[in-house]
Amino acid sequence: MRVLTINSHESYIYSLTAIDEIDVTIIDQMPGRYTEKWDDRVRPIPGNAQLITMEKALDQRLAYDIIIAHNLTDLNDTKKFDLPAVLIIHSSLDGLLAAQTATYTRADIRGIVQAYLSLKSIFPVSVSTMKAASWGIDDCPIIPFYIDTNFFTGYTGELSRGLRVANQMLEKAQVLNLAFFNRLVKGVEWDLVGHNPSMNRKPAQDLAALRHEYRTHRYYLHTAAEQFEDGYNTASLEAMATGMPVICNAHSSNVVTDGVTGFVSDDADYLRRQIKLLESDLDLAQRLGAKARKYVARNHSFELFRSMWLDVLESAVKSHRNPQGKSLA
Repeated sequence: MRVLTINSHESYIYSLTAIDEIDVTIIDQMPGRYTEKWDDRVRPIPGNAQLITMEKALDQRLAYDIIIAHNLTDLNDTKKFDLPAVLIIHSSLDGLLAAQTATYTRADIRGIVQAYLSLKSIFPVSVSTMKAASWGIDDCPIIPFYIDTNFFTGYTGELSRGLRVANQMLEKAQVLNLAFFNRLVKGVEWDLVGHNPSMNRKPAQDLAALRHEYRTHRYYLHTAAEQFEDGYNTASLEAMATGMPVICNAHSSNVVTDGVTGFVSDDADYLRRQIKLLESDLDLAQRLGAKARKYVARNHSFELFRSMWLDVLESAVKSHRNPQGKSLA
């Protein structure tokens, strides 16, 4: 199947290109994006994917079977293609509204999206149940992240300090529960990796460098506000896959089990005590991290990711050809 997508989410597109049954073409050099060109600090350019301009994609529009969009901007930018589209819900609506000055209300946006989905051959999928529900979409497929445990491995924990991987932390203060995070890390040694110019912090140089950070730091730090974000994200799962224990606040969608794969609490003092234990006890960190790694291998496998995506794409293409059969439920 020939898939057309826009460079809006390098890590997810990179995972999609691992599916042999699809041929991915990526529209690059789009204005008004986080980065104009593919950011190889996040992921290397996939060897089996083609990067082209929008102009070229429009010239050869008959060469594609389906579009994968990563946000509403992608849908708008590809509206000239007479193709079915899968919209991936990567972020919660409430989280997006909290992170920027919005001119529309939550109800306004949900109404617009629902109307748009009903009129077009657009099929939503989500990375989590909470994020789908935030947009008022309760019956779409939920496709868990694929985390490559063959790549994310090799934990040593030699640095007795914490790690967090996040972009624009200050700008996402509400979403990332920064008030609690600041209490948590008071007096704690930790490093931040990610696009944070306001904090003078940069992303890792490339994916191998990011993996090195996961491997060498003792534990991973993650916080998120229940209303705006899941209790985990790609980075925390990558850390777990590498073999890191995770320290996080209590959350209904936590993937960390307190005392088993890390430590979980809304009590910052309790978590700091557990951090001190991890800093002084590498064996404990290794035991917790090994169980965290098993969790990711079991719940975020390539086999599950591949099979669910192939089902979604095949259903979307068939339904576009036969509108009466439009359904992904």
